[in-house]
Order: sequence, then C-alpha cells, then structure tokens
Amino acid sequence: MANAFENNAYGQNYSTGGGAGGGFMSGGSQSASQSGGKMAALQTLRPLTIRQILNATQAHAEADFVADGVGIGQLTFVGYVSSITANPTNVIYAISDATGVIEVRVWMDANSGTQKFKHVKDFDFVRVIGGIKSFQQRRYINTGHMRVVTDSNEIFYHQIECIHAHLSLIKEAGGSVGGGAGGQDAYANNDRMRLDDDNKYEQFTNPLHRKIMQIVDSLSEAGNGDTGVHISAIARKIPNSNEGFIRQEVEGLVGEGFLFTAEDENHVLSTTS
Repeated sequence: MANAFENNAYGQNYSTGGGAGGGFMSGGSQSASQSGGKMAALQTLRPLTIRQILNATQAHAEADFVADGVGIGQLTFVGYVSSITANPTNVIYAISDATGVIEVRVWMDANSGTQKFKHVKDFDFVRVIGGIKSFQQRRYINTGHMRVVTDSNEIFYHQIECIHAHLSLIKEAGGSVGGGAGGQDAYANNDRMRLDDDNKYEQFTNPLHRKIMQIVDSLSEAGNGDTGVHISAIARKIPNSNEGFIRQEVEGLVGEGFLFTAEDENHVLSTTS
C-alpha cells in the first residue's frame, strides 16, 4: 500500500508544491544503514522545525549537523518572514515558526549582482530549502531556494511531516535517540507518579522535558485522553514553576513532535503514548 505522504501534493515537490519528485517521505526508510550509509542520509531532504534546526548537534566545527541520530544534509522548513535586511553581498531573512527564529541568508547573484526572491515580503509564509551553516557560533540557513506558501494547508502538512519523520527516526533507532538521562534529574525527588516504563523517557536529556512528558502521560491515562492535558495542570505538578514558562517548554515539545495540541491550544497529548 502506498504511503499516504507519497500521494500528498505538498510532499511531492518542495520547489513547486506539487508534481513529481520526492522529499523525505517518498523514498521509503530513511535509516542511513538501509539507504546506502552516511552519504545517502546526507543527500535526503529532511523536513524540520526551526527548533530542531537550532537544537541539532555537531561533534566539532567541521562535522555534519545531526538530528535524531542522523546527519542533516539538505533540509526544508516552513515559516513566516519577520524581517528582511539587505546587505551589499546578501539579504538576510529572519524567519519564524511556532518553535523558534532563524536567519536565512541569500547571496546576491555573482554575475548580475541582482537580488533573488524579490517577491518575498515581510509576513509572507515561505518554504525554504537549504543547509545549516555556522559563523562565529551563530547558526543560519544558506539557501538557493525559497518560495511563498500560497496554500495554508501546506503549513499544517509540514508540521505533520516533521512529526512523522521524527518518530520514524526514533523508531528506527530503537527509541533511544538522544542518549540516556545524562545527569541528576532536578525534579526526580518531587515525582510521585507511578509509570509502567520509565525507559521511554530516557531520550529526554532535559530533566524538565522528561518531567513534562511523564506528567502528560500520567494525566492522560487518568482520564484526559480525549480532550488532552491542560497546560495549567502540568504547571501545577511542577514545583517552583509558573504557567508561562511551562507553556513555552510545552510549545517547544509540540514543535519537536513529542506533543500535539488536542481539544485546543491549551490542551496537549503525547505522540508517543
């Protein structure tokens, strides 16, 4: 049976929004060991959120950026343009989604000296294809392709695609992407919830994120499985915290694909339950 993503116009051709071609989902398994090793993984176009891009790791300055245990070559993301800064040699677009903000740098045409993507304006939603670069410890996207998103469905499709890709890679890695607990959990002494399988939370190296996931799973099992767990209920379970701060952390977990909004933007459920 064909993968549902393969038949979706938004996933078929990132450059035009439709037609033949393929992105991350249309090539079958994305495991490096199953697709020809490291080079095949780096040649795969990865759908990512900005939070995932900013959180990607790098072993050293010359190493590939890695997310979910797999090297990132070309990537694609969707966001809106919050500012445009024109320089003599390039144009910098600050692009934001619900998870973060990152700069996209577009270099002037070397031959004509003209600016690409003049049609892109402030507050336009755009799809970007490019690669992660870093200069003076500041991460940005170097791109040769950016187009305006004309169908709002593509924004939501990209979010779903990011979640699907993220969970697929975690499953292929045996559910242990991100390593172990990695240090003392500052919230462990206050955790009196009884969970069947603590190993599922080992991928969360941030103790607060692990705590939030545990709370969401526990409360959803206790009777919030249909409407979701309210963010205020999560905040009440975490000592010395405020709802505004916890909301930001929850939104980050939504952007990374670990949680999703349920009844409304104040209620969430886990994607891994």
